[in-house]
Amino acid sequence: MYTLVDARHQIESVKRPSGYSNYAWEAAKRIAWEAWDCYLNGKTFRTRINYFHPDFYRMLQTPDGYPIVPQRFIRNY
Repeated sequence: MYTLVDARHQIESVKRPSGYSNYAWEAAKRIAWEAWDCYLNGKTFRTRINYFHPDFYRMLQTPDGYPIVPQRFIRNY
């Protein structure tokens, strides 16, 4: 089982890529947090994820690499 602490650690462990503004990266982190909230509370994550930097997708994995968002919600992963 994973916790909010695990989620926060996973999200914060991914550093902002060069070329991404602070604003854009904070928006990406909010989407990752929404995904984790759904995952931890047994809700379905329904937000479509489009064309993010490849590093972003690491925020959507458990610490052992399991994806928390179904692939059908990720475009161009």
